[in-house]
Amino acid sequence: MITDSLRACDPELRQVLMGNVVLTGGGSQFSGFADRLNNELTRSFPHVRVTNSCLFYLANDVILGQDQCPR
Repeated sequence: MITDSLRACDPELRQVLMGNVVLTGGGSQFSGFADRLNNELTRSFPHVRVTNSCLFYLANDVILGQDQCPR
């Protein structure tokens, strides 16, 4: 789905989007998920950059007082 969405974009915009794939939410924190997605996208787009967002975890840090952001 991500690959199809990137291919449907204007080539100039595609370059910007490939450099800013951000994973958010609890499901994105599954072990190996970011690496797998990065590997799959890199097959089609060699310059893609996938990063995990810790916004969900930062909110919990404030509420629970615990550092839960996976690194």
